[in-house]
Amino acid sequence: MSKRPHTILVVGATGSVGRFVVAEALKQGYATRALVRNLDKAKTLPEGALAVVGDLTDAATLDVLPRDVVNAG
Repeated sequence: MSKRPHTILVVGATGSVGRFVVAEALKQGYATRALVRNLDKAKTLPEGALAVVGDLTDAATLDVLPRDVVNAG
């Protein structure tokens, strides 16, 4: 498997769907950032995921988001 050059951000990474998205992104070789509100819950993320603490409902917390994330749109 080749390393993909892109970094992705998974919102809701510790949720019931997000945790599977994180695992699959890592499996496919993406550098994966996981947006979490609670750093304690980030302990359940797969190895290789980088937790980023923030809350989409609080703009002041979003300055920590990585700038190298690609738009998956």
